[in-house]
Amino acid sequence: MTNHAGQILENCLLIENSTRCDLVAPRQAELDKKLTKLPTQAGLVLFADSKDSPILLLAAANIRRTVKNKLAQQEEKTKRADLKGITAKIYYTVCPCRFRLALAHRQAVKKIFGQNYKDHITFALPWYIKIDSSEKVPFFSVTRRPSLKEKEEILGPFPSQKSAAVFLNTLEDTFRLCRKSEFVNNPQRAAGCPYLQMDACCGVCGGKINCEDYRVLIDNAFSAGTNTAKTIEKLQADMQTASKELSFEKAAELKRKIEKLTALKKQTYPHTNFSSICTCSKSSAKINVQHSQTSRHSGKIGVGACRWTGDLRKLKILHIDKSAKIRQQGSRAKKQTFAVFVMNFFEIIDFGDFVIDEFDKITESIENALARLNSNRQETCDSTEILEQFSIVSYFLYRSNPSGLWINVPEGFNREELLKLKI
Repeated sequence: MTNHAGQILENCLLIENSTRCDLVAPRQAELDKKLTKLPTQAGLVLFADSKDSPILLLAAANIRRTVKNKLAQQEEKTKRADLKGITAKIYYTVCPCRFRLALAHRQAVKKIFGQNYKDHITFALPWYIKIDSSEKVPFFSVTRRPSLKEKEEILGPFPSQKSAAVFLNTLEDTFRLCRKSEFVNNPQRAAGCPYLQMDACCGVCGGKINCEDYRVLIDNAFSAGTNTAKTIEKLQADMQTASKELSFEKAAELKRKIEKLTALKKQTYPHTNFSSICTCSKSSAKINVQHSQTSRHSGKIGVGACRWTGDLRKLKILHIDKSAKIRQQGSRAKKQTFAVFVMNFFEIIDFGDFVIDEFDKITESIENALARLNSNRQETCDSTEILEQFSIVSYFLYRSNPSGLWINVPEGFNREELLKLKI
């Protein structure tokens, strides 16, 4: 074990006397009695043997139920290890907030299993569209692992390779972008390009336009990817102007672009070009979060055609979710606390838990954190660390019933509007 589990997880339950050299599985009745000491809340669970070596680390929705299921006696021989026969200790930490639990699970796996941590956790990396603006003739490409170089611009996240490919294909069609990077600076080979022969591209490889004009097309395509609605509005205004000037061919070309870009708004790319909400709710309280595990209604995406896909370097998210119930001093009743996070592609800030009475205090902290995210430059950070961490964020963004409230706040947020939200 790279780090002692007791330093990573807060509590420990002894299943058998660890001072004994021979490990004898406890009787079921004794085991069941011991397991009643475990909490029924969500949290991290680590199974360890008598030598304190890690066996299995899990993020559990119910700690006691998960442990009981894992230690259940096997009536038939299976490939699954018999944990009951080798487990001596149960380490655990309660963590009611689902998002915080996912982050804590990743950190615990890395600390406990060290360099072999990837054998014990799976990262569902989202997809991105990247382009290196430092190249003489830049090309868009779909990837799961952008390099995060300073000159690299990134659109995303996308839930699947197919959704990213469809998005990119639409941009290439709309702005007639070159799709054959191997033909750059090779006019003889470019002459055989099917896109050039069908007049389906601008022909930068064949010398029909120069590199400077092509960069303008690339910039326009990237802008359309970051804010499709705004681009469509501009094209519609240009089309009306062209019609008034009797430039019908130009108007027809603009109409073609509008029709192609409009298709992007129909796709399921949950993002926003302005402050929008992705929420799962059924409550009359000002801030009351239903966890997705207990909500049977459909998740909703509010404020028009919202999308999470955009310029990844400008993405900013506010997340609020239920956390633990606590007893405040002088009160016998428990109060609900709420976990609050502010994040962008590079960084996640956890403000801890707060009660509704502290709302003014926490909103001021959120505003300060958003300003800090604006000024931070993170390109020099470990790209693997950033991509793995953001994969957890994107997993929650693209769930059909996301736990809690998720708001895209690239330009900040209105605290009065947040108070009115019913999540």
